[in-house]
Amino acid sequence: MSNAMRGRQFVKGRSGNPAGRPKGAKNRQRETTLEQEIEALQARAIEHVALGRLNEARLALIKSFALVWCDPSAAVMRRNVTQLIAVVQTEIEKDQRLSLVRGLYDDEAADGDGSFFEHVGLPPDVSWEEFREHYAVGDDDIDAERACGDLATYPPIAARITELRAAGFADNSGRTASNDQVAK
Repeated sequence: MSNAMRGRQFVKGRSGNPAGRPKGAKNRQRETTLEQEIEALQARAIEHVALGRLNEARLALIKSFALVWCDPSAAVMRRNVTQLIAVVQTEIEKDQRLSLVRGLYDDEAADGDGSFFEHVGLPPDVSWEEFREHYAVGDDDIDAERACGDLATYPPIAARITELRAAGFADNSGRTASNDQVAK
């Protein structure tokens, strides 16, 4: 019985395309280059930074950086990744400073009597926006060092710092407390 009679277009056991695709050949349309993958990761990192997802941005940059170091011809890409990492690090540090000042505000607003706010020259019922503006530097950064200085000079905190130093706890000189003092 012939193949045409059985409804088959090709002979059984023989390829319809004997000179076809070689084994192991990649689909060119779906294959991305290393450079394209790196650029995609960098774009994703920038998008995450813009949306405030700093941890995701950091992870995308780490992946990007790893791919860049795999390619010895990617010196320009290495510079780009290094610059992006610096930008993300700056954004992470800004976020940490904002979180620190927000924590100061939230603690005093929730549990305090407003005396810390008065200590820094603000009314006891200050809003978060006013408190943030008090420590603002430029358009979008916070002077966390000044906030920590204000906290260290706040009388209840300053008194506790003095107590701890008198007890021998570590200070900027590198002195440390003995184990029996830590247990108290």
